[in-house]
Amino acid sequence: MLRRTGATTLVVAAIALGVAPPAHAEPPSFLGSVECGSSGGGGCAVMIEWWLKNNGGGGTGGSGSGGTDAPSGGSEWDSVDWDAVDWDAVDWESVDWDAIDWESIDYDGTDGEDEVDPETLAGEAMASLNIPAPDIATSPGVDSQILVHTPVWLWLEPDGWEAESAVAADEGFSAEVTAAPVRTKWTLGDGTEIVCEGPGTPYDPAAHDPASESPDCGHVYTRSSDAEPGGAFPVKAEVTWDIGWNFSDGQNGTLGPVVVASEVELTVKEAQSLVTGVGQG
Repeated sequence: MLRRTGATTLVVAAIALGVAPPAHAEPPSFLGSVECGSSGGGGCAVMIEWWLKNNGGGGTGGSGSGGTDAPSGGSEWDSVDWDAVDWDAVDWESVDWDAIDWESIDYDGTDGEDEVDPETLAGEAMASLNIPAPDIATSPGVDSQILVHTPVWLWLEPDGWEAESAVAADEGFSAEVTAAPVRTKWTLGDGTEIVCEGPGTPYDPAAHDPASESPDCGHVYTRSSDAEPGGAFPVKAEVTWDIGWNFSDGQNGTLGPVVVASEVELTVKEAQSLVTGVGQG
């Protein structure tokens, strides 16, 4: 169902005359990268890249991977500056017309099939994909005063750690994009950065010792935040999402990862000693 764009009469003539198409770098996938707002939400945009050099085989797996039909992003001939060709100077009698395989030419650009633009469908699906911003939780809580040398548990609420997907379809052909969270980088404001391979473990007062450290995602501050602007450490959680795409003809692949972030502030104080009495000499 992919629309085939390619040979036209001009292309045939160019081939016969030895006009070379421009060279393109070979990308890992024609859907090479994706951009979303750093704070999460919908409206992600696919940044389309050429996949022409490998004939659409940038995806991995699937019976359609490595096919010979180029997507509707165009063929390698689309970038030729036809106006720069001096057609009047062509010695048409010298063209070996018998050497051209006329039967293989797709004159109308459709290869006899319905016209479907997979790039547009992928873009539509990506635009409707919702990638949530990380919902930060801590123990002691964000609104609590944290003491130096007290274990701080860090995690993201589970509702924001679920795979997301979106589909767009046209003329029986569909494109699906998927997003899955894979890791969280925490910037703790005191110069420390940690990477947690997951959302972290929520603190449960009924099951966890308040003096214990998180088993997979936590931090212990060794100085107060008094000297910081606003008297608090800015704490940022950046979640990396892996993005994939699937076409209904079996082609599939991956996009560059997407990172969305949220930030809170934690107030950390030095423990104060309390003097209850003074001995008399």
